[in-house]
Amino acid sequence: MTEISFARSFLSALDMRPVKLSSDHVSDPKSYPAQSAYTMPKLPNQPAKRKRTASAAAAPGSTPAEKTLAVTLKSTKGGGSVTSDEPLSASIFDLKTLFGKEKGLQVEKIKVLYNKKPVADSKTLKDLLGENADSTKDVELSVMVMGGAVAAAGASAAKESEDSVPVAQGTSGAEVLQTEEFWSDLRGYLQQRIRSEGDSEKVLGVFKTAWDKSTS
Repeated sequence: MTEISFARSFLSALDMRPVKLSSDHVSDPKSYPAQSAYTMPKLPNQPAKRKRTASAAAAPGSTPAEKTLAVTLKSTKGGGSVTSDEPLSASIFDLKTLFGKEKGLQVEKIKVLYNKKPVADSKTLKDLLGENADSTKDVELSVMVMGGAVAAAGASAAKESEDSVPVAQGTSGAEVLQTEEFWSDLRGYLQQRIRSEGDSEKVLGVFKTAWDKSTS
């Protein structure tokens, strides 16, 4: 009886000791006891499902329509204006192309100004408006035509004008240098070529000073 009692106590002591597993031990999932699926209980006050709106019910992966602005391109020389609905991703070059197509002008001779400052062709409307892009509904841009050109007429209209109407003679020589239009065109040309507002203003000042001294 003593040996049996000892064996029972020894086995009981072994069962009470924790099981030590090696660091690389991998359990076999097949040895786990089978468990039934557990269903979460419903909340007593479960909120009602929201109705999907037309925008929310759009097809998966579809992108929302891009916002558009009413862009007005107004000529600084009184050559009229062009208004069009354009997306925020429209570039200044796209607007120049639109204006040139409507007015019959070469794109290379068109300069777009915003707040009286020239804008690079690579800029977009979103870059131009910055933080106000989402709240702005319309925008007006000034258009300067290099050389003082105005909207060109069609080929047939130009031919009829040459045949029936004499060519109008405008100011020339020293009289042109006395007009504000000449210095405005020169400022735009220098800004386009130098690409620096400060340097272009310095060069323009040199031209003005030299001309004033020659006429005084």
